[in-house]
Amino acid sequence: MLPEEKLRVIRDYLRTAFPGFGLYDWYDSGRIAQTFRLDKEETLHLVTIRRPFIDDHTPSEILGILRMSHLKKCFQDENVSCVLVTEKGSIKVEIS
Repeated sequence: MLPEEKLRVIRDYLRTAFPGFGLYDWYDSGRIAQTFRLDKEETLHLVTIRRPFIDDHTPSEILGILRMSHLKKCFQDENVSCVLVTEKGSIKVEIS
């Protein structure tokens, strides 16, 4: 299990960045990551955050990195299906 305090920080950030979206998350053992699903009407966004990133950063570091990443801007391109936050906190965009 991932630390609930760190997951709460991520969930709170995503709720703020994506107001009005439903938020669901689960542990993805294949990717060794937590995946967050944001949906609203016809719109679906997936944010996958690698476990080492979560393990290696404090809650305040996680929040700071997510704020600097501007995840919402990544999804402005309609071809983006998923954003991956790597072990080091860098953002990788997956195109559908």
